[in-house]
Amino acid sequence: MDIDSLEIKKPEEVEIERIGNYPIEILIGKGGMGQVFKAKDDKLKRIVAIKMISFNTSSKTERLKLIEMFHNEAQILAKTNHQNIVKIYSFDVDKNRPYFVMEYIEGEDLERFLIRKAENATPKNPLGISQEEIVEIFIQVAEAINYAHGIKIIHRDIKPSNIMIRTLTPEERKSQKGNRMYEVKVMDFGLAQFKEKITHGSFQGTVNYMSPEQCKRRIITEASDIYSLGATFYRAITGKCPTEGPAIKRIIAQICDLTALAPVRSNPNLSITLSNICLKCLKKAIPDRYPSAAAFADDLKKFLKNEKTSVDRPDPVKDLTKWVNAHKKIAITLVVMTILFPVLLFHFIAQSIRAEDAAKQWEKRYEDLRKYNNDLSKDFESLVKQERLTSDQKKRLILHIKRFKRK
Repeated sequence: MDIDSLEIKKPEEVEIERIGNYPIEILIGKGGMGQVFKAKDDKLKRIVAIKMISFNTSSKTERLKLIEMFHNEAQILAKTNHQNIVKIYSFDVDKNRPYFVMEYIEGEDLERFLIRKAENATPKNPLGISQEEIVEIFIQVAEAINYAHGIKIIHRDIKPSNIMIRTLTPEERKSQKGNRMYEVKVMDFGLAQFKEKITHGSFQGTVNYMSPEQCKRRIITEASDIYSLGATFYRAITGKCPTEGPAIKRIIAQICDLTALAPVRSNPNLSITLSNICLKCLKKAIPDRYPSAAAFADDLKKFLKNEKTSVDRPDPVKDLTKWVNAHKKIAITLVVMTILFPVLLFHFIAQSIRAEDAAKQWEKRYEDLRKYNNDLSKDFESLVKQERLTSDQKKRLILHIKRFKRK
């Protein structure tokens, strides 16, 4: 279909009962560029979601621009094929209004999901949801964004309302790897663009989740999505946005000039590691952020496995504890050896000292015997020369013999 050939007319605001061949069941959402309906696909016997463009201006030029953006979103979705990105089925026009058909997600967006969970908040769990559940959700979001970046697509509008959450059934959880609780889908690529087509900066998006470079109307890259991902993560782990204020100018000033309050200060029950992971996404300088959404997801996975992340400070005690838990048999062997080695060493030294003392005693006895033997030899030599014994010599000979026997 040639978008430029469309006749642009302002449609009447009437209740829509049908779009193309799809009977409409209910309006499920509105955005800056269109409306989303839940509809039936009678041919394939399935429920679908239909996004139809909304014209909020009488300017033909503005409407053409909206149609171009709408068609661009459909083209971008058609390029994607990832389990955590909503799928597009078709694109068409009905009564001068372009629309596209997508898979229907039976769930709620992340913002509503977090609000609902907060209703079960307790002093120990002010969010009403565990840290591990939030991490599970954002691993999927990060993997979807990393996939998009891999095919040169920049989302440019990552925020809670653009992330769909579906709670899996017990049967589905058993079939999932890692026994996941939720299925996550990133949607609304209305502001997304192919990287090579981003030739100038523009102030587009939801200001609370925009990056500093986005606020300054600079050309943005994947790093901007990393920042927005961190801002969305901040909302999930603290219950509030990293920047808030009564006026847009004040929020922009905070984003560009102020360091976000550490999440752990807003939520004291939060893991320091998760707090630091979030802050790394929100660094003002692009080189200080995660180099990719995959690196962000990798740290989240390490957190779940109780492994060291890129934001953890050196902690010898913690590292030793983790090593011992991972290598219990080796650790026990080393402990036993550490205890036994000093005992064995002491025993060896004691035996050596005893042996040395015994050797010295035998050496002394040997010297005495050698001396007595020399004396006897002299006496016998004298006897030989004299050929007779005096009484003194007899006494000495008897004495030597007795002493020899005692030795």
